[in-house]
Amino acid sequence: MAACVVYNHVVFLDLPHDRYFCLEPRLEPAALAILRRTAELDTSSSEFAATQVLRSEHFLPVTVEAITASAIDSALPQPPARSVAEALFSNARALIELKFCSLSKSIERVRQGAGTHGPVEGRKNEPLPAILAAHLAAHRLLSAHDRCLPLSIGLAKRLRHERHAVDLVIGVRMDPFAAHAWVQQGNVVLNDDLDHVRAFQPILVA
Repeated sequence: MAACVVYNHVVFLDLPHDRYFCLEPRLEPAALAILRRTAELDTSSSEFAATQVLRSEHFLPVTVEAITASAIDSALPQPPARSVAEALFSNARALIELKFCSLSKSIERVRQGAGTHGPVEGRKNEPLPAILAAHLAAHRLLSAHDRCLPLSIGLAKRLRHERHAVDLVIGVRMDPFAAHAWVQQGNVVLNDDLDHVRAFQPILVA
């Protein structure tokens, strides 16, 4: 289970069941206290009883740097056709995986590649700008509309395969509710506009 606070609303991401949800307004103060692990709860209240199941959940901290720049605003190299084809394959594989596997399983597979960055002896890693340019070109060939999650998963996996340290981030916003996914390295978003990403509060980092 993942959770974050957006304008005093608690938003949950239930990974095993592939769903987002919020609580009734009367339950949100108790949920906020649980998320912040505070002890100021009236254990006899109906609000406590209704949110007690959350106390057993382990909510992972959302630790990611605030975005201050976008890589798509910088000059990127012209990608060769081979790299674009590899990007298309990576994106197609992510689309198929999300269709036939749970979100939880897909996120778990992304996390398996974390922590394996740096040069590999005897092999020249493909530079990050070259990989990003290929994926952005692939996005223009394969419509990116409503496909931010598989496209971001495809990019994150490809970058980690080349041993670049990146994060896959899922964020949410309210009024109206929307979810979005992107890839970032440090304080730089790699595959989206700066202003667009800033509208979303990170709820999960993989």
